[in-house]
Amino acid sequence: MISVDAHEGMFQSVEENKATILQEGKNKSDCPACGMNLFQYYKTTHAVKFKDGTHRQYCSIFCIIDETKNGFLKDKKHLIDTILVVDVATLKYIDVKKAFYVVDSKKPPTMSVISTYAFGSKKDAQKFQKQNGGKITNYDTAYKLTAKYISEY
Repeated sequence: MISVDAHEGMFQSVEENKATILQEGKNKSDCPACGMNLFQYYKTTHAVKFKDGTHRQYCSIFCIIDETKNGFLKDKKHLIDTILVVDVATLKYIDVKKAFYVVDSKKPPTMSVISTYAFGSKKDAQKFQKQNGGKITNYDTAYKLTAKYISEY
């Protein structure tokens, strides 16, 4: 079941008690790339799990792409164990390689001109798509579609 909008009526938001913050530190609830609050943008959250067990958590696929191309992750790809994304239907983390992304729906995007929302099941992605439009795809395609906007900002 897709959860109800929680934070200021934003679709991407959830109440703090429904979110899982994986990274640690003083600013653990903020995206390390752009500083946006992870509770407000939880439904578009992506996380990098490093081989040493630590995490960095991003508000969006856009920020993870930007960090990979231009920032902290640029020279650290060999240290990455897994990339995770929040399943909009369950609010749990899933491996991006197993996710069904709905790209460019009418729900608002986070840090990009196109929206990207991930689901753990194709059925949930299809239900979301039926209600909100967009195209169902995989992580690699969602990454490529979003990455082309990185150079434009």
